[in-house]
Formats: sequence, structure tokens, C-alpha cells
Amino acid sequence: KQLSTDISPFASTNDFLEDFYIYFRRMDIVMVPGSVYYRPYHFYQEYHYTDFTFSEWKTEVLSHHQGMLPRKAFVMDERNTNVITYIRPLPMNSYSKSMGSIVVPIESSKINNLLMGISTQFNGWVYIMDENNGHIVTTNGIDESEISPIHSRVSMNDNRLYLEDGTLLITAHSDKYNWTYVAGIPSKTLVRQAAPIKYITWL
Repeated sequence: KQLSTDISPFASTNDFLEDFYIYFRRMDIVMVPGSVYYRPYHFYQEYHYTDFTFSEWKTEVLSHHQGMLPRKAFVMDERNTNVITYIRPLPMNSYSKSMGSIVVPIESSKINNLLMGISTQFNGWVYIMDENNGHIVTTNGIDESEISPIHSRVSMNDNRLYLEDGTLLITAHSDKYNWTYVAGIPSKTLVRQAAPIKYITWL
């Protein structure tokens, strides 16, 4: 119980760690900031993936030493949301003698908030693709149905190119999690941004 109290500050000081939990394999308990579930089934009743049974959760999440689950529908204290999930062994530098797992579900909306500047400042759009599994991590300003034809144009050899409608396509890749970040800035925004520069050159 004391340990669950000690880890509470981590959740309150970082939005991405707000919903993390720790599973101890030998005791078969789940610890969250400020509380302990002595029966993991009770925890999973309140915090669960909509497409995982309790047994699948224990196999796919709690028994994994390290990994990341792509975006999944998730129920969090009776609230429906979507999360991506990071999984790390406990202790974090041990894989062969893991005592359990540290699990960090992160709501897609929190990642999305970091990308909002692309759509608000440039009237553009952005999405993140998990290249390991071909899953969309999150989107902002673009429908998921529009991503497939655009993503087929993405090239790691050319991180800037133009689509047929004049949209500037900017691509960046993260080696750490094998994510691809793709942003689109419409041509009208590029013209508007360039206009002041053109005016200054005539002064």
C-alpha cells in the first residue's frame, strides 16, 4: 500500500503517466497510484480493452516483457476512449528475470493535442503511423479513410514532396518506435505564408 502511495506523484506530474499501472507477477496483483487491486479481474472490470477478454489481456499485455500495443478502444472507469499502450518489464533493465510489468495506456487525444498546432496554425493535417503493424496511432485534421492513398506516396528518401493538389507533404521517422509522422500543409497556406516575404523583397 505504501508503494502505491509513493508512485502517485509520477501520475500527477505527467499527463502521459496519469493512467499507468504495475503488475506484480508472483503476487498476481495490480498496483495503481494510490490503490492496489488484489484481484486483477476487478481491475480489468474498470479498465479494459473492448476487444480483449480478461485472459487475452493477461497474455497480450501483462505477460509481455516489452512492447507497444497500437491504438485500441478502451474503457476507462466507464468512459470510452482510445489508447496506445507501452509495456516495460519490472525492473526495467531486466528481461529474463522479470517480476512483472509496467503498463502505460496513453489516450490518443493527449497525443493529438500535441499535434493540434499543425491544423490550427497552418490549416493543415497530420497523422502518425505505426510502421511495425501498419496501424494509425492518431490523426488531426484528416479522416482515416483519406490516409491510405496519401501514405502510399510517403518516401523515407524524400521527406518533402507535393501532392497533386499542391499540398506540401512533410515526413519524419522515429527509429525508437518505428513511427512515421506525416503532415500536410495546403498550397493556399504556403502562398499566404510566402506573401509577406515576397512583399519585403520589393522594398
